Order: sequence, then structure tokens, then C-alpha cells
Amino acid sequence: MGIYLFRVTCTACAFEGMLREGPSGAYYQLPDGDSAVAKTAPAWCTECATVVDAEVLPSLDDARRELAEFERQGPAIQAFLDDAAGFRHPMLLLEHHIAGLQSTLKWRALRQSPPRCLTCTSHHFAYLPWKIGNENQAMQHPSCPGMLQFAMHAHATPRARGYSVEGHPLAS
Repeated sequence: MGIYLFRVTCTACAFEGMLREGPSGAYYQLPDGDSAVAKTAPAWCTECATVVDAEVLPSLDDARRELAEFERQGPAIQAFLDDAAGFRHPMLLLEHHIAGLQSTLKWRALRQSPPRCLTCTSHHFAYLPWKIGNENQAMQHPSCPGMLQFAMHAHATPRARGYSVEGHPLAS
């Protein structure tokens, strides 16, 4: 699965950066050797002074609720299978998704700290109001009176990046 990279520029200052849309490749390594996919969203990090990927932490209750919906064979299963109907093995995708939900719940139960910038690990960021699939949007630049503008730049494959349960990068 690929990602789209958008070039970000400001209408008032010399700022240039990149925004990623799609899976970040980030994952959490759990103490038992399992791993959980890290959900991320574009954000403005005040420490990095740029657009970054920031963690999105579901609440523990939301993680439990989502897994329970699949485990009790609720409407979420049929919706998932409808979405996966075009794939060769939709039931394998469903099994993989449920295993991912179980890993996410294990990770979320261990996690204590608030979300972090995945570049510098700071908690000082604000999510950008980015609408997926809409490159023709602009938003206020957090560091000046200008507007951030986005232009499609490239399509790429994300590289895997491992993090501890608390969101600190693993040694590579």
C-alpha cells in the first residue's frame, strides 16, 4: 500500500515541508514480541516547526468496543466483508484485521503517555484539519499570518518505523 506525499508551502513566508497521506509504516513493538500498527495524522509540531506525523491514540474504551463489535459478529463484520469483497481472500483479511484490533487493544492498555510527534517525540503539536483526498485545500500557517497550501508531489512506499509502547523510536 502506498502513500501520497504533498508539498506544503506558505503564502507569506519561506516555509516548505511535506505532508504524508496514507499509512505511515509506524508500529509499536510490544513486550511480548507482538506489534501493533500506529495510527497517525498530519500535525504541526511546535518543536519541529513543521508538518509531521503525530500519533493518534484511540481511547481504551473505543479499542475495546471496536474489537467487541467484530468478536460478537456485529454489523461491522458485514461492512468489512462488503469492503473486502473485491479481494481474493476476504476472510483472511478479516482474520488479519481482528488480530490487528487485538494487538491495538494490548498496546493501548499498556500506553500511559499522551500522543507524540513521531519526529521529535514532543507532545507539543496540533493536528491539522487535513481532509484526505483533497489537495485543493489551504489552512492557516501556525507560525505566521500566511496560508499553507498543498500540491501533490509523489507516490511512495512507507518504510517501517518501530516505536516503543510509549512512542519512543526503537534503535535501528
